Amino acid sequence: MAMFMHVRERKLYRERRHVSDKQLLRFEDESINFLTAEFLPESDETRGGALTPRGKMEIFLRAVADPGFQIGVAEDVGVDRSTVCKTFHYVMDCITDRAHHWIKFPNSVRKINDAQLLWQTRFRLPSVIGALDCTQIEILKPRLFGDEYVCRKGYPSINVQATGDATEQFTSICAEWPGSVHDSRIWRNSQVREVIARYDGAACLLGDSGYGISPWLITPFKPPRNQDEIQFNRLHAQERVIVERVFGQVKKGFL
Repeated sequence: MAMFMHVRERKLYRERRHVSDKQLLRFEDESINFLTAEFLPESDETRGGALTPRGKMEIFLRAVADPGFQIGVAEDVGVDRSTVCKTFHYVMDCITDRAHHWIKFPNSVRKINDAQLLWQTRFRLPSVIGALDCTQIEILKPRLFGDEYVCRKGYPSINVQATGDATEQFTSICAEWPGSVHDSRIWRNSQVREVIARYDGAACLLGDSGYGISPWLITPFKPPRNQDEIQFNRLHAQERVIVERVFGQVKKGFL
């Protein structure tokens, strides 16, 4: 009796597209190459339809630049919808694994002193190493404890706390709290507060009037009672706004 062996048909891959439209990716070509080299390992995959590291980064940036249906991202890039899902989570994990190389809060006397000197080259308030603030990042309402995520503005969100330094770079991120949680509660329970409190006023952050004043957190006078306090509040606002600009840059690119 003759034996027949099933030969698998040749797999046909969809045509890959090089996405160069900045409106879709929100980054210049040179910046995408830098992100790819910085966060994604070199690929040794030899299959004809395998994605290059650059291709994986394009899929990720396309997805975060304009979140929506995965099928839309797949059509733009020229891959299957399941590939978009797998690639997105792969690249996100690679980026978060290296987050500590980029987002660093000063945690030694030398680093604190360096941050203070950097602040003094651009601003006037002494002992400051950065500014603190929170922002609401809108999300889909979770099925479990969904009401806890509804912020004061009426939509479900994560209340994200961040600190920024004089160069307008994030030095810490805390994205663990539902939108209904007040900024001051997040601050009281944050690791950053524990770190800076060790220096007992030798270093401090700038925060808005929603926070309580402490030796390591400078807030404005509320309300100011004389001209000196009015002038201080004006200077405080001019310097604290740096963290709002950092938030603004991120939201402009991705939200």
